[in-house]
Amino acid sequence: MEAKFILIAVIIPIIASQGINKVSLDDSVNNECGKSTKLSSGSQIQLTTNGKTEFGICGFLVNRIDNINTKCPYPGICARIDDSRMGSCQAKVAFTGKYFDKTPDSTQELSCYMKPKGAKFCTQAPALRVEVTEKPDVPKEEREYGFNITVYTQCFDNKEKLIVEYVEDEYQPPDLESAWRKNYIMGIVVAACICCVFLVIVVVMKCYYRNKPYAGIKEDR
Repeated sequence: MEAKFILIAVIIPIIASQGINKVSLDDSVNNECGKSTKLSSGSQIQLTTNGKTEFGICGFLVNRIDNINTKCPYPGICARIDDSRMGSCQAKVAFTGKYFDKTPDSTQELSCYMKPKGAKFCTQAPALRVEVTEKPDVPKEEREYGFNITVYTQCFDNKEKLIVEYVEDEYQPPDLESAWRKNYIMGIVVAACICCVFLVIVVVMKCYYRNKPYAGIKEDR
Protein backbone atom coordinates (compact mmCIF):
# COMPACT_ATOMS: atom_id res chain seq x y z
CA MET A 1 0.00 0.00 0.00
CA GLU A 2 2.81 2.37 0.88
CA ALA A 3 4.53 1.56 -2.41
CA LYS A 4 1.34 2.56 -4.25
CA PHE A 5 1.24 5.97 -2.58
CA ILE A 6 4.93 6.49 -3.29
CA LEU A 7 4.37 5.65 -6.97
CA ILE A 8 1.47 8.12 -7.20
CA ALA A 9 3.53 10.80 -5.47
CA VAL A 10 6.28 10.35 -8.06
CA ILE A 11 4.03 10.19 -11.14
CA ILE A 12 1.87 13.25 -10.37
CA PRO A 13 4.75 15.77 -10.32
CA ILE A 14 6.11 14.28 -13.55
CA ILE A 15 2.75 14.67 -15.30
CA ALA A 16 2.36 18.19 -13.95
CA SER A 17 5.83 19.15 -15.15
CA GLN A 18 4.97 17.99 -18.67
CA GLY A 19 1.93 20.25 -18.89
CA ILE A 20 1.96 23.33 -21.10
CA ASN A 21 2.50 26.57 -19.22
CA LYS A 22 0.15 29.28 -20.54
CA VAL A 23 1.28 32.90 -20.66
CA SER A 24 -1.15 35.80 -21.24
CA LEU A 25 0.06 38.78 -23.26
CA ASP A 26 -2.91 41.09 -22.74
CA ASP A 27 -4.56 43.23 -20.06
CA SER A 28 -5.76 40.31 -17.93
CA VAL A 29 -4.96 40.28 -14.23
CA ASN A 30 -2.36 37.52 -14.56
CA ASN A 31 -0.66 38.84 -17.69
CA GLU A 32 3.09 38.34 -18.11
CA CYS A 33 3.91 41.57 -19.97
CA GLY A 34 7.45 42.72 -19.25
CA LYS A 35 8.42 39.41 -17.66
CA SER A 36 10.57 36.45 -18.65
CA THR A 37 10.79 32.71 -18.17
CA LYS A 38 13.25 29.87 -18.61
CA LEU A 39 12.57 27.14 -21.13
CA SER A 40 14.40 23.88 -20.58
CA SER A 41 15.04 21.26 -23.24
CA GLY A 42 11.88 19.38 -24.20
CA SER A 43 9.56 21.94 -22.58
CA GLN A 44 7.07 24.30 -24.16
CA ILE A 45 4.87 27.24 -23.27
CA GLN A 46 1.76 28.69 -24.90
CA LEU A 47 1.38 32.43 -25.48
CA THR A 48 -2.18 33.77 -25.75
CA THR A 49 -3.95 37.12 -25.91
CA ASN A 50 -7.50 38.44 -25.78
CA GLY A 51 -6.69 41.25 -28.22
CA LYS A 52 -6.09 44.07 -25.76
CA THR A 53 -2.96 45.20 -23.94
CA GLU A 54 -2.87 47.72 -21.14
CA PHE A 55 -0.44 50.18 -22.71
CA GLY A 56 -0.49 49.20 -26.40
CA ILE A 57 2.62 47.03 -26.15
CA CYS A 58 3.48 43.78 -24.38
CA GLY A 59 6.81 41.97 -24.45
CA PHE A 60 7.82 38.59 -23.06
CA LEU A 61 11.28 37.01 -23.01
CA VAL A 62 11.96 33.27 -23.21
CA ASN A 63 15.45 32.18 -22.14
CA ARG A 64 16.58 28.79 -23.41
CA ILE A 65 18.23 26.51 -20.85
CA ASP A 66 20.36 23.87 -22.56
CA ASN A 67 20.70 20.40 -21.12
CA ILE A 68 24.37 19.44 -21.04
CA ASN A 69 23.38 15.77 -21.10
CA THR A 70 21.54 16.21 -24.41
CA LYS A 71 23.73 15.66 -27.44
CA CYS A 72 22.40 18.51 -29.56
CA PRO A 73 24.91 20.22 -31.88
CA TYR A 74 22.79 23.35 -32.42
CA PRO A 75 19.97 23.93 -29.91
CA GLY A 76 17.29 26.47 -30.75
CA ILE A 77 13.91 27.95 -29.87
CA CYS A 78 10.84 27.85 -32.13
CA ALA A 79 7.54 29.74 -32.08
CA ARG A 80 4.69 28.00 -33.90
CA ILE A 81 1.45 29.83 -34.81
CA ASP A 82 -1.38 27.49 -33.80
CA ASP A 83 -4.17 30.04 -34.22
CA SER A 84 -4.28 33.65 -35.36
CA ARG A 85 -6.94 36.33 -35.73
CA MET A 86 -4.86 39.17 -37.15
CA GLY A 87 -7.04 40.07 -40.13
CA SER A 88 -8.07 43.44 -38.69
CA CYS A 89 -4.51 44.81 -39.10
CA GLN A 90 -4.66 46.31 -35.61
CA ALA A 91 -1.52 44.70 -34.19
CA LYS A 92 1.79 43.03 -35.01
CA VAL A 93 3.73 40.33 -33.23
CA ALA A 94 7.52 40.41 -33.50
CA PHE A 95 9.69 37.35 -32.80
CA THR A 96 13.28 38.37 -32.10
CA GLY A 97 16.17 36.03 -31.47
CA LYS A 98 18.32 37.82 -28.90
CA TYR A 99 22.08 37.30 -29.00
CA PHE A 100 24.46 38.54 -26.35
CA ASP A 101 27.62 38.66 -28.43
CA LYS A 102 28.44 40.41 -31.71
CA THR A 103 25.84 38.40 -33.62
CA PRO A 104 23.01 40.72 -34.75
CA ASP A 105 19.50 39.92 -33.59
CA SER A 106 17.08 38.32 -36.06
CA THR A 107 13.41 39.33 -36.24
CA GLN A 108 10.33 37.98 -37.99
CA GLU A 109 6.86 39.56 -37.79
CA LEU A 110 3.35 38.17 -37.73
CA SER A 111 0.81 40.59 -39.18
CA CYS A 112 -2.45 40.66 -41.11
CA TYR A 113 -0.59 40.23 -44.42
CA MET A 114 0.64 36.72 -43.63
CA LYS A 115 -0.90 33.28 -43.79
CA PRO A 116 -0.08 32.44 -40.21
CA LYS A 117 -1.56 29.04 -39.40
CA GLY A 118 1.25 26.53 -39.21
CA ALA A 119 3.91 29.20 -39.61
CA LYS A 120 7.06 28.61 -37.60
CA PHE A 121 9.86 30.96 -36.59
CA CYS A 122 13.01 29.40 -35.17
CA THR A 123 16.24 30.88 -33.92
CA GLN A 124 19.41 29.47 -32.41
CA ALA A 125 19.81 32.54 -30.23
CA PRO A 126 19.88 31.87 -26.48
CA ALA A 127 16.72 33.92 -25.95
CA LEU A 128 13.52 34.68 -27.85
CA ARG A 129 11.58 37.89 -27.28
CA VAL A 130 7.92 37.97 -28.32
CA GLU A 131 6.48 41.47 -28.51
CA VAL A 132 2.93 42.56 -29.31
CA THR A 133 2.53 46.11 -30.65
CA GLU A 134 -0.93 47.58 -31.19
CA LYS A 135 -1.98 50.24 -33.67
CA PRO A 136 -2.10 53.47 -31.64
CA ASP A 137 -5.10 55.12 -33.32
CA VAL A 138 -7.51 52.25 -32.53
CA PRO A 139 -9.44 52.63 -29.24
CA LYS A 140 -8.84 49.83 -26.76
CA GLU A 141 -12.48 48.74 -26.72
CA GLU A 142 -12.44 48.35 -30.52
CA ARG A 143 -9.31 46.22 -30.79
CA GLU A 144 -10.04 42.80 -32.24
CA TYR A 145 -7.20 40.37 -32.72
CA GLY A 146 -5.77 37.32 -31.05
CA PHE A 147 -3.39 34.39 -31.34
CA ASN A 148 -2.19 31.16 -29.79
CA ILE A 149 1.55 30.62 -30.12
CA THR A 150 3.49 27.62 -28.85
CA VAL A 151 7.14 28.23 -27.96
CA TYR A 152 9.34 25.15 -27.63
CA THR A 153 12.94 23.99 -27.90
CA GLN A 154 14.27 22.21 -30.96
CA CYS A 155 17.57 20.65 -31.95
CA PHE A 156 19.10 21.45 -35.36
CA ASP A 157 21.76 19.64 -37.36
CA ASN A 158 23.13 22.77 -39.03
CA LYS A 159 24.03 26.21 -37.81
CA GLU A 160 21.33 28.61 -38.98
CA LYS A 161 20.75 32.11 -37.70
CA LEU A 162 17.08 32.20 -38.66
CA ILE A 163 14.62 29.56 -39.82
CA VAL A 164 11.19 30.57 -41.10
CA GLU A 165 8.69 28.03 -42.43
CA TYR A 166 5.29 28.47 -44.06
CA VAL A 167 5.18 32.23 -43.65
CA GLU A 168 3.85 33.67 -46.89
CA ASP A 169 2.80 37.16 -47.76
CA GLU A 170 -0.62 37.34 -49.41
CA TYR A 171 0.23 40.66 -51.03
CA GLN A 172 2.00 40.32 -54.36
CA PRO A 173 3.31 43.45 -56.09
CA PRO A 174 1.97 43.95 -59.62
CA ASP A 175 4.06 42.47 -62.42
CA LEU A 176 4.26 45.49 -64.72
CA GLU A 177 6.26 43.71 -67.41
CA SER A 178 3.76 40.86 -67.61
CA ALA A 179 0.83 43.31 -67.68
CA TRP A 180 2.47 45.34 -70.48
CA ARG A 181 3.11 42.18 -72.51
CA LYS A 182 -0.48 41.04 -72.03
CA ASN A 183 -1.86 44.43 -73.11
CA TYR A 184 0.45 44.42 -76.14
CA ILE A 185 -0.81 41.00 -77.24
CA MET A 186 -4.42 42.02 -76.63
CA GLY A 187 -3.87 45.13 -78.76
CA ILE A 188 -2.55 43.04 -81.65
CA VAL A 189 -5.49 40.64 -81.38
CA VAL A 190 -8.03 43.48 -81.33
CA ALA A 191 -6.37 45.18 -84.32
CA ALA A 192 -6.38 41.89 -86.25
CA CYS A 193 -10.08 41.38 -85.47
CA ILE A 194 -10.92 44.91 -86.66
CA CYS A 195 -8.99 44.33 -89.90
CA CYS A 196 -10.82 41.04 -90.46
CA VAL A 197 -14.21 42.71 -89.92
CA PHE A 198 -13.28 45.53 -92.32
CA LEU A 199 -12.09 43.01 -94.92
CA VAL A 200 -15.34 41.04 -94.63
CA ILE A 201 -17.37 44.23 -95.10
CA VAL A 202 -15.35 45.16 -98.22
CA VAL A 203 -15.81 41.67 -99.72
CA VAL A 204 -19.55 41.68 -98.99
CA MET A 205 -20.02 45.14 -100.52
CA LYS A 206 -18.01 44.18 -103.59
CA CYS A 207 -20.04 41.01 -104.11
CA TYR A 208 -23.26 42.95 -103.59
CA TYR A 209 -22.51 45.57 -106.24
CA ARG A 210 -21.15 42.98 -108.66
CA ASN A 211 -24.35 40.91 -108.50
CA LYS A 212 -26.75 43.88 -108.31
CA PRO A 213 -29.53 43.71 -110.99
CA TYR A 214 -29.26 46.20 -113.87
CA ALA A 215 -25.72 46.99 -112.86
CA GLY A 216 -24.05 49.11 -115.53
CA ILE A 217 -27.35 49.86 -117.47
CA LYS A 218 -28.13 53.52 -117.94
CA GLU A 219 -31.64 54.75 -117.30
CA ASP A 220 -33.73 55.99 -120.24
CA ARG A 221 -34.62 59.62 -120.06
